[in-house]
Amino acid sequence: MTEFQGDATGVAYTLTAQRTTGTGCTSSADCAAEYRNQIFRGACQGGACVAIDGAGAVTRGGACDSLSDCAASLACSSFFFVADADTRDVCEPTCASDGDCDTGYVCTTYLSQNFCVQKCSSDAQCPTAIDSRPASGQPWSRLSCDVATGRCLP
Repeated sequence: MTEFQGDATGVAYTLTAQRTTGTGCTSSADCAAEYRNQIFRGACQGGACVAIDGAGAVTRGGACDSLSDCAASLACSSFFFVADADTRDVCEPTCASDGDCDTGYVCTTYLSQNFCVQKCSSDAQCPTAIDSRPASGQPWSRLSCDVATGRCLP
């Protein structure tokens, strides 16, 4: 599949946009409030949620929304459509077991390179399961939170 069929001829079109009024963000918590259909952009600038520009300088425990935000040897979970991203998407080290993580964190077990994440307390805090088909009525499937262990499980 290609983006075009080899025909480089231009096609005229009109693009319109409409600005709606409303309250803009005042903090990263506002940027994390709507998570069911938005990717977290954790910096609030001028009332708009924008990507954090960490430039590889965010230290352990600092908020992130992409891997490029974190300092060397740290990872950013930055999972799509996750509740409480303003406190859960933070730079943390890679890990092999829970012992490599601080208190209140667990080592992921579902990635090719695992890293420490805060313990979950609800399914909405677990990442989407891109390998499984959504159940009817849900926009996507997600891992389930085992509240007893704080671990997201398939």
